[in-house]
Amino acid sequence: MGLDLEFSFTLEFMKQDCSKLNRISFNDDIGDIRILAVEDNGNISNVLSSYLHCITPNVKLLSSGYEAIEEIQRNTYDLLLIDCSLQQKNDIETMKKIKSLNNFDSSTKAILLSDYSCCNMDKEAKDAGVSSIINKPVFLDTLVNTISNLYGLNDCYTRSTQSQQDYPLGFDSIRGAKLLLAEDDEIKSAAGKRDIGE
Repeated sequence: MGLDLEFSFTLEFMKQDCSKLNRISFNDDIGDIRILAVEDNGNISNVLSSYLHCITPNVKLLSSGYEAIEEIQRNTYDLLLIDCSLQQKNDIETMKKIKSLNNFDSSTKAILLSDYSCCNMDKEAKDAGVSSIINKPVFLDTLVNTISNLYGLNDCYTRSTQSQQDYPLGFDSIRGAKLLLAEDDEIKSAAGKRDIGE
């Protein structure tokens, strides 16, 4: 005698208060770098913006490779973060075009944001000027430490530095609870596992 059961529930999650993310202290070499980020997914762009503003106030976010090329023609940046799966002009095409611009500063570093399937650090990426790749989902510690390493600094940030007072009121009452995470998107699942695991 088998029963077909169906159930549903709703969980309310609070949006992280990004004002509690303190600006990360770097030495003078990278504390005020100018960063151009190109990401066409609005949710990822919002997360990236809050993370990047922890590093420097000098952040510009765009949503296409074409916009990035136009922006680089007008302004210079120390660091580029480019989504490898842009809808209009892909990462390598964008980097090659940016690198060919007359006003491109050859000391500009570039990081690709990968969803695991679309890019790897091959000869073509290196020739296009890519310095490093970060896999999505992007976490603050990975982003900060990758940027630190590009500028010759050691890892300088870990998630374990988060203060207990930054957790929501009553958080200790659920610590250790068993939780089932059902997510069919591999990237969101990885993010959930990491965040819930802590």
